[in-house]
Amino acid sequence: MLTDPRNSNDPLVQTAMALWDHTRSNRDEAYSKAWQIREELRPSNRHQAYGWVTATCGRIAAYRNQFDLSEALLTEAFGRFFLIDDLYGKALTTSHMAIPQAMRGNLGRGLHLALEPFHSGVEFASHDLSLMHSIAAICYGEQEEFSAAIFHLTNEYEIVKKSENKDRAPITTANIGVLLMRVGEFELAHAVFSETWKLEQARCTDPRQIDLTFLSNLIDVNCNLDKVKEAAEQAELLMVYLESRNHVEIPRTLFDVLAEVLARSGRVELAKHFLDVARAMPGGKLSVTHGKQIACTEALLLEMTGHPDLAIVALRELLADSETPLLGWSRRSACATLSRCYAKLGDKKNSELWAKSRMEVGRQNLLSEMLLGQIRANFRVEEPAVELTAQELNCLRLSASGQMSSDIGQKLGIKPRTVNFHFSKILRKLNAINRQEAIAKAVSANLIR
Repeated sequence: MLTDPRNSNDPLVQTAMALWDHTRSNRDEAYSKAWQIREELRPSNRHQAYGWVTATCGRIAAYRNQFDLSEALLTEAFGRFFLIDDLYGKALTTSHMAIPQAMRGNLGRGLHLALEPFHSGVEFASHDLSLMHSIAAICYGEQEEFSAAIFHLTNEYEIVKKSENKDRAPITTANIGVLLMRVGEFELAHAVFSETWKLEQARCTDPRQIDLTFLSNLIDVNCNLDKVKEAAEQAELLMVYLESRNHVEIPRTLFDVLAEVLARSGRVELAKHFLDVARAMPGGKLSVTHGKQIACTEALLLEMTGHPDLAIVALRELLADSETPLLGWSRRSACATLSRCYAKLGDKKNSELWAKSRMEVGRQNLLSEMLLGQIRANFRVEEPAVELTAQELNCLRLSASGQMSSDIGQKLGIKPRTVNFHFSKILRKLNAINRQEAIAKAVSANLIR
């Protein structure tokens, strides 16, 4: 069967697909109702309806990080679809089976399952096709193949935009923002997360139903951009929202983000409280990744309570772990804390070294200008204007012609040390690692020829 099951004449299939499509707004209710229908249909031969309510339960279990249960339910759903040769159901279930595989670390298997349905010959409804692109992006992202991940997410974004799916739009944009953070494109991620938060507020008029992860993302990126005051103001809003919520419904990572921004704004005791909340939440053991995020925040608290030496020891140990390396913005945050701690101890050399390491996080995964241009166009994000002084431009032009600091200084009538000072400002303004990258960016921006 190749047709969209939403067109079925069976009212139970229609009910099952309605639950499948609306797992986000009332996830607990959808799970409970789908499970109830599943139990009622278990002894029957209504395989299509049973398959979709079971797949819905499996999908929600994956969102809850219950990967064993998710895999068991999705496999059972696939078996029912197999009995009636429902190609649509088999393909979409296969796609979702990629999530527990990828989250367990079986990245190759997860990616294979995520991509297989694209070659099935099935014409998917836009809602389902956008989900498939999202899952493929997750799998590519876990393998750190970020260009491929962004490619699938931008495809998903185009589908969602065309279908005007207000329920899916914030999720899609947030996923793009998360990947941009992972490759170090923080300014662009900030623009995307700002748009995500606007979309979520427009989508959901009931404050009790707003997905607070999107506000948490905005806080996180502001911390990474050292916009601590802005992040602290947003943290106040987040805490107001949390007062009316059951903490069990909130992702652990949200509390860790709160702890970080509160620690950086000097509210140490409250930061400790939210870290304790994150540790105590039910749902099994902390993942390695989240455990390390918490460890980074604990080191930040050591810095803020006057123990930079202890923070340095803790973070150096985290960064030295090659088996489970500290990745993404957690590594960037660790480098920033190390830089500040060494500065507080008067070690300028190490402070500058870790400040440079912070800027290099994600640089090995730079996205192509074509992909970045597509994201900017989608979100109407303009390249930030860069203003260089006349002397800085002179230094860049002469460096582009192959001249060293001593030669540039002689031509401009200034000391080589002053030339180096100008270049330190140029690198910061252009967000470049070295002079070669600064020249390339200046040429690309038509600042020099």
